[in-house]
Amino acid sequence: MLGVLQEAKRKGLILEIKPILDRLISENNFRISVSLYNRVLQFAGGVKLCWFNSDRS
Repeated sequence: MLGVLQEAKRKGLILEIKPILDRLISENNFRISVSLYNRVLQFAGGVKLCWFNSDRS
């Protein structure tokens, strides 16, 4: 999934990965470590590293 998002961004099919990734996490129970989340965002264009707001128990 992460590779598909990165390729779509590279090809200009999507502008940003973060909103899609955050939605996958919050609405679809997609699980990803903090370090991988940050690496994906950094690789996608030098996005400021951050973590999503997780209200999951």
